[in-house]
Amino acid sequence: MNLIKFNPFLPLSTQFEDTVETFFQRSLSDLIGSDFVNEIPKANVIDKDNEFEIQIAAPGYSKEDFTIAVENQQLIISSEKKKEEVMDGKFNRREFQFESFRRTFPLHHNINEDIIEAKYENGLLLVRLPKQDIKETQKVIEVS
Repeated sequence: MNLIKFNPFLPLSTQFEDTVETFFQRSLSDLIGSDFVNEIPKANVIDKDNEFEIQIAAPGYSKEDFTIAVENQQLIISSEKKKEEVMDGKFNRREFQFESFRRTFPLHHNINEDIIEAKYENGLLLVRLPKQDIKETQKVIEVS
């Protein structure tokens, strides 16, 4: 519970504006409690000359926790992890927890799916999607 100081010398509208501003600066998990918000790891997608690189910030996981698959021209990155329970006491504040997640990224038509690589190090999952040269071909269709 947050306490809001009341200053009788400030106009009520100023105090209300400060309260509203503070309210909108807080995250959803602060407002309703983090137990109700499913945190999905954040991702960066970088387009390089010869590859795309997907970076997923997932500290606290191990490489065995991840499943990476290609289905229907989509890259699917997921993790199945059970909630950890605290044995002694209860949480007064919980800002992080390790849960299952699933992220899906559409694959560009020039990705070579056969040589996709993934590496997990220092809380960062790196997935490299090599590009392949696609030769522009023209097909002439005869009208009958």
